[in-house]
Amino acid sequence: MRNYHVEFANFLDSVFGTPWATPNTPDAPLVRIFRKLMTDEDCQIGMLMTPVEETAEQIAAKAGKPVEEVETLLDNMVDAGVIFDILTPDKHTYKLVPIAPGILEFQMNKRTLDKEMVELVWEYYYDLAEAEYPNMDRGNMRIIPVGEAVEADSKRCDYEEILTFINATDKFAIAPCLCRTMTRAEGEGCGHKLETCMLLGDYADYYVRTGRGRAVSREEAIAILKECEDDGLVHNVFSFDRGFSEYICNCCGCCCMTMRGVTQQGLEGGGGTNRTNYVAKVDADKCVGCGECADVCEFQAVKLGTSLICEQNQIPPKPAESKHDTEWKRDRWDPNYRDRPLVAECGTSPCKVSCPAHISVQGYMKLASQGKFTDALALIKRDNPFPAVCGRICPHECEQECTRAKVDEAIGIDPVKRFIADQELQAKVRYIPEIKPEPEIAGQKVAVVGAGPSGLSCAYYLALRGFKVTVFEKEQMLGGMLTMGIPEFRLGRATVNAEIEVLKEIGIEFRMGVEVGRFLTIDQLRAEGYKAFYLAIGAQNSRKLGIAGENLPGVISGIDFLRDLNLGKELDLNGPVVVIGGGNVAIDVARTAVRAGAASVNLFSLESREEMPAWEDELAEAVAEGIILNPSWGPKAIIQKDGKVTGIELKKCTAVFDKDGKFKPVFDENTTKKVEAVTVIVAIGQSINWGKLTNNTACKLTNTNTMQVDELTLQTGEPDIFAGGDAVTGPKLAIDAIAAGKQAAISIYRFVRGDNLTVRRKAKFKAIDKDQLDYSGYDRTPRQRAAEVDPKKKIKTFDNLTQNLTFAQAKAEAERCLGCGQAIVNEYKCMGCGVCTVHCDFDAIKLERVRDEVPPQSGLEFIEVTTKYRNERRERIEAKKAAKK
Repeated sequence: MRNYHVEFANFLDSVFGTPWATPNTPDAPLVRIFRKLMTDEDCQIGMLMTPVEETAEQIAAKAGKPVEEVETLLDNMVDAGVIFDILTPDKHTYKLVPIAPGILEFQMNKRTLDKEMVELVWEYYYDLAEAEYPNMDRGNMRIIPVGEAVEADSKRCDYEEILTFINATDKFAIAPCLCRTMTRAEGEGCGHKLETCMLLGDYADYYVRTGRGRAVSREEAIAILKECEDDGLVHNVFSFDRGFSEYICNCCGCCCMTMRGVTQQGLEGGGGTNRTNYVAKVDADKCVGCGECADVCEFQAVKLGTSLICEQNQIPPKPAESKHDTEWKRDRWDPNYRDRPLVAECGTSPCKVSCPAHISVQGYMKLASQGKFTDALALIKRDNPFPAVCGRICPHECEQECTRAKVDEAIGIDPVKRFIADQELQAKVRYIPEIKPEPEIAGQKVAVVGAGPSGLSCAYYLALRGFKVTVFEKEQMLGGMLTMGIPEFRLGRATVNAEIEVLKEIGIEFRMGVEVGRFLTIDQLRAEGYKAFYLAIGAQNSRKLGIAGENLPGVISGIDFLRDLNLGKELDLNGPVVVIGGGNVAIDVARTAVRAGAASVNLFSLESREEMPAWEDELAEAVAEGIILNPSWGPKAIIQKDGKVTGIELKKCTAVFDKDGKFKPVFDENTTKKVEAVTVIVAIGQSINWGKLTNNTACKLTNTNTMQVDELTLQTGEPDIFAGGDAVTGPKLAIDAIAAGKQAAISIYRFVRGDNLTVRRKAKFKAIDKDQLDYSGYDRTPRQRAAEVDPKKKIKTFDNLTQNLTFAQAKAEAERCLGCGQAIVNEYKCMGCGVCTVHCDFDAIKLERVRDEVPPQSGLEFIEVTTKYRNERRERIEAKKAAKK
């Protein structure tokens, strides 16, 4: 019995002399694809066709069938994508097209991809990639470098410019990328833009006419190419196209068949796509190690390294074996090709690594040293929308790890950041980031519950992508602990509100005085069209002491004390005050009590002075303001008389942690003391009040009452609900909450689009080993410091009297940065696409012409070159095997 689908597949291979053909058995994936798309009668008609255009009448004459019957069959095959048609005012013609990855989009676009079809396409691609891609000297596609990356090269040719292909036609269409559509259908979508496949000329007509894509103008086409470059996608055309191409594929290395020959299969530009005549080069004097180039490099050729070690010592050697003379099967493919190792083995700048948000500290220091403060602010806000806030309250872990400290003293990172942010706060025109909505998600509604740093950060980054974001806050004040848990003398309300104002400017809606779970539920919000939720309610309740007398009127929780003050309640403390706690909140409470009129303030902590978790500079300020620190004491009982607090009894704490480092205080019950006090303020930790927020959901809490989430994606047990910040980690730093908010925004963006939440997000950061570096020869420019304010003056006001650096000081301090981070390029891996160059704000990475290879002039020449290479490769492999015997 004849198998017409096998015959049709063989017929196509013979007509086109396809160099990548694989055996067409009845069970071959391509044959099974045809079986799903074509009838036996379709196949018979198809085998009467040629690559030359013919009318239905001509094909009907060959078939000996009525024209109307043949025309119906042809139109069905056109709709199925197995043949191509051209419609002009004069005639309607049909022709065969070769079947290959890329042309498969004809068959797959416009249809709902069921699981079987997706598996068949991938099986066809993998069989082809394993059996034939290694036999190809060059890819069946060719990378076209980013236009502005090569515009200065006088030797560039027309076929190396993307506008050559745009200017060759006046017909354009745009369609979804098949590769990304299929990976999304498998639950493995990578998060890149979907509508990126550009059709030109008659292919554009075909796509629009058959409903596979939408027509766009020339100007729109150019704008889409720029958006693709912004998204890190790489332009590809057919390998033998010089002046015109039916396709411009804008590909990623994590999904697209075109580029997986390089990223997954390690074929050095053969099989999938072909490298350009360029390679990326880094200007070490300009590079600041911000990582933008590494982040967008689809081939993982650029990584973050260091300027303090020779670049050649940071780049792995070229692999000893290649497909040119070695059998190259699937066992050589990289199963982890979608992971993103952004940092080289040697490590990179410690400031970027230690920052929870991985902000490019070195980058904004460079800009600040040049007086480019608005540019520095824009760079910071890529990862942190609240630089003015963090410049005042961040514990600057980045500064503690600063390499400069090995020379003399660490860079004053926070003071410079604060200066940068304050320049913008004082400007007549604020910096408002650009919103870049995408058709898939523009206007989609997302609800953020909680207007603290994490919720606000998430809202900010979602809004920049085009989401319609509403923030629900149960209090009448925005900012969470920033405005209600930190005293004004450390962080002014005006500073917080000024940075929140930017969020309003980009369209975020705020609904204050609304407690989700009490006044409305998540189910009600779903009914209103909200597609995802981010729960960032913080930890705004105080923990109890669990001792006698703690419910007396004179015993106050530290959180309530600060909240009341920040909400405008009058506080007048008379007499001695005792504060219990050793963390930053306890220090804030103690310093606030001094300003509120306390006769004296004694702070008691379980921890020893060395173990106290409060920041060292905060402890120093507390002591300077007259607060007495009493380490290694724990509360035993509140002393009262006639229902009023008169003091507190304490017992000696001999150990806070057990041998495993777990919190397990040990007391000497025989060593006690009593201290007079009319007010006792308890600041021993914070707890979370979920209320009814997660009722009737699959969200689960831990035994410490924090929300259970995936560590990377922050997704809860309810797929559309995400959570982060203190509500997940317990009380941590504002910058930790801000970083979590950005990560949640990435997850929500992917969730709403239907993409995988983890692909390309497992980047690991590693700092350089500072002890292995040579610090001789560096200058000893002293650190710049702002003018000091007399503590006696500080305690008389709730205003923030801390001084900024001057303009000259900020520049001078930024100039002290050693610039220890630097991008490094593995030229063996670099394909010369130029995407990295347009993402560099410092003009530090450029394309350099290193070869003058000319693409084939035609498909026939491409086939001839490929056939010759296949034969020569087979001879090399056999010779190598013989030499080993």
